[in-house]
Amino acid sequence: MPALTAVAALLAAIVPVIASPDTAPADWTIWKKLDLGYIAGIPPGFHELAPTDGDSGMAFSFAGGDASLIVLSGPLGPGGVAAEYARQRDSFLDGGGTLSIELSGEAEASFIGVVDGRGVRTRIRAECEGRRHLTFILSYSEAFRAEIAPLASEIAERLMQIFCPSGPASVA
Repeated sequence: MPALTAVAALLAAIVPVIASPDTAPADWTIWKKLDLGYIAGIPPGFHELAPTDGDSGMAFSFAGGDASLIVLSGPLGPGGVAAEYARQRDSFLDGGGTLSIELSGEAEASFIGVVDGRGVRTRIRAECEGRRHLTFILSYSEAFRAEIAPLASEIAERLMQIFCPSGPASVA
């Protein structure tokens, strides 16, 4: 583990350079999940809540719940992005959601829908030669729809794999 600690320390030193103002607007926060090898740009007004999903990600809330953002990373098993997409889409539908847009490919998939009167945008992207996924789930109130639309694409662009971990969270 000393090698992993050394890598994390090195990344902590260089990540601020990688996540320069060129890669994220000045008022965004750069959130680092170094044990899983990714960074995310978080728009202003979003506040960190708590670890999620076995600490593979983080949850953020905006304006007292007008919007929430969950960022996750984890191993991709057999079936890759398609299987992870199906799992998340089925969970969404089982929760009473309805889909309005579905886009699915080999390396990336996404859906937009509504559940309990809230809009939901989910994007899943393959990373680390298809061994891991980076996912964001954005949920927002109807009143926040106009503000969230331009942020959704920017959030996806600011979610970056900076190295591929080889520990227990990845698939060999």
